[in-house]
Amino acid sequence: MWQQSIGFFIEVISTILIFVGLLVAAYQIHQTRLSLDQSAEHHKQANIWNRKVAAQQALDQLKGSPVLSKLQSRFRYIDHKEVIPLGELRAAFEADPDLQPDLYELLNSYEKLARGVNLGIYDEEVIRVGRRGAMSKAYVAFREVIDARRTDYGAPNAWLELERLVLRWEAQHAG
Repeated sequence: MWQQSIGFFIEVISTILIFVGLLVAAYQIHQTRLSLDQSAEHHKQANIWNRKVAAQQALDQLKGSPVLSKLQSRFRYIDHKEVIPLGELRAAFEADPDLQPDLYELLNSYEKLARGVNLGIYDEEVIRVGRRGAMSKAYVAFREVIDARRTDYGAPNAWLELERLVLRWEAQHAG
């Protein structure tokens, strides 16, 4: 009888220890889950911040660009929101052979910004606040050059990311 009491006591203690071990394990799993959630949130916030910084750095690279100044001086495209006729642009390109490469450089710069936004590399709000007007006006003003590049030179994707972004901004602004 004495041995049965000791055996029963050992079984009860073993059951209690197993139960306590399971509670400790469950608590540790819960704490690990909370830690992972906090880490994920921190990573998410760091990613958002890094996208904003990258977007601002990309905008800073355009600041004070002589290409922007030259094209603006020649065409005044930022001051007006209208298409510049292709004939007028071609005549300007013939008169100043540097204008066409400068225009392509501008459109390529805006294409890179738009691609970065469309792929989630750059924060859209930073780019939109910093360049929406200029990008939209450049897209509209030089639309005939863009279309000509796509059709005449077999480049159907030329500045397509810029177009998608500008059209999305226009739709958001209208709605």
